[in-house]
Amino acid sequence: DSEKLYGANSIRLIEPLVNKGKLTLAKGDYTEADKLALRANQLAISVYGENSTKTAPTQKLLSDIDYTIGDYDKAEDNIKKALLSQEKQFGRNHIEVAKSISQLALIKFHKGDDLKDVEKLMLESRDIMGKRLGKDNPQYADILKNVAILYIAQKKYDIAFNSLTQAETIWRTKTGTKNNINAASIYTLTGDVYYELKRYPKAEEFYSKSKD
Repeated sequence: DSEKLYGANSIRLIEPLVNKGKLTLAKGDYTEADKLALRANQLAISVYGENSTKTAPTQKLLSDIDYTIGDYDKAEDNIKKALLSQEKQFGRNHIEVAKSISQLALIKFHKGDDLKDVEKLMLESRDIMGKRLGKDNPQYADILKNVAILYIAQKKYDIAFNSLTQAETIWRTKTGTKNNINAASIYTLTGDVYYELKRYPKAEEFYSKSKD
């Protein structure tokens, strides 16, 4: 494995540890994912320092883990560290910065922060991603999904529908919808909107589509 190849303290371990951490997180093993992320983070800090874009991926992974388990304060702290170094090196209008802004917005949303502040961050990340990658890119669709979550919470269902429809079209065009976890999550959110509108047959239709 990478450790045998490079040695226990090699900087070449950082990326494999982050990738393994992401996979482990996706599988739901939060304890192991946290161990991997912390080790990657410690290695990165020992070589590059805390305020480096080379350390940022480890901070983002730690933020993802904290967000997933509901520790939003730690999640916010870690994503802000990543965002600080990314913005300093790349400027505000950069793809990686936009991803971090979107992640920060989601964390603040779940923390219960002011929705106007959350919306400002969400729309900024959406606009940066659209400008840099184009509005037919799956990463742009990811941001649109996050925007829809915010608008559903605000009961702005028409705007939420618009974001979800755009996102679903992007995923269907680029990757198809069968066995697509991204399209499935969009269908679930669309079902949620119909449920809130008390249009239960339509809600059931989209919940069923999310399982196809």
